[in-house]
Amino acid sequence: MSPAKSASPPLVTAVVRTYNRADGFGRSVDTVLQQSFRDFELIIMDDCSRDHTAERARAYEQAHDNIRYIRHETNRGPGAAFNTAIAAARGRYIAFLDDDDLWRPDKLENQLRAFAEADDRTALVNCGVQYWDGETDTPLHTWIPTMSGDVYWQALGSSGHIFGPPSAVMMELEAVRRTGPFREDMPRGCCQQYYRRLAREFRIRAMERIGVDYYYHKDAITYVASRADVRKDIVSRRIRLDTFAEDMPKVPETYARELGKMAELHFRIGEIAEARAYLRQAAGYASLTRRERTIGLLCTINAAGRLASALLWKGRELRSAMKAPSAPQGTEAGK
Repeated sequence: MSPAKSASPPLVTAVVRTYNRADGFGRSVDTVLQQSFRDFELIIMDDCSRDHTAERARAYEQAHDNIRYIRHETNRGPGAAFNTAIAAARGRYIAFLDDDDLWRPDKLENQLRAFAEADDRTALVNCGVQYWDGETDTPLHTWIPTMSGDVYWQALGSSGHIFGPPSAVMMELEAVRRTGPFREDMPRGCCQQYYRRLAREFRIRAMERIGVDYYYHKDAITYVASRADVRKDIVSRRIRLDTFAEDMPKVPETYARELGKMAELHFRIGEIAEARAYLRQAAGYASLTRRERTIGLLCTINAAGRLASALLWKGRELRSAMKAPSAPQGTEAGK
């Protein structure tokens, strides 16, 4: 059994976010309990699982004095799960772990050391990640963070996941609360959007040591499989563009590519007028790519554009039918 919870709050709040993974989330919980750093509480944050997650999570809660189980009454998505856990957290620092990832035993200890060595404006420390094929348990590749300091403009100028997955990040809770809540209306991508918001005011510290084993599973693969999924992507990207509307034009190449991606998404679902509008906007910031010019050409004649969009979509549906199903809302966007 873990050491009894003291009257004073713990230094770290660890959060395992889970959804419908009763037979697997325990591996993640166990890697938190096996941390070399011991002054932590653990919140199991359940986004209304429909399997027997609750039964197993309550067993952990009963067996360990420093574990709390929190469950949403309805499935509210990743942003809400982050916010509920943050509101309940008692630590000075907070670190999230997805229910199919694992922490290495010294992950918290090393990130806390990095915070101790950093200046007072540092609010986020990330670490390296080893990616695995979850079906064959074979290593795929590693990711090592490289950006430290005032990275906001670098982050804004990159469209990738430069902060790493949520399982690799530790944040100072006071800075998190000053930054504000995660967006609960973003179907996907709320983490990377949030980290960029935090980087506007605070500094980042990159820790090169690997602290997370990240597993790809068939039920966690995210890809565009339906028009509804495309619509989710459009909504999420629109929110991101609106959030950084004042600053995105100052990184014109990235801004143009984001606008071009919006044009492509609208084109995929036959919204030709919207696609053309985004392409015109993109062309005002940087030269269009060959792919964007091709979409623009197909959009010039409305009927041709709609036919090409329909053919493109039919091909995507056929390819998607041969792939794994996309992840449920509670797990998909956090990765």
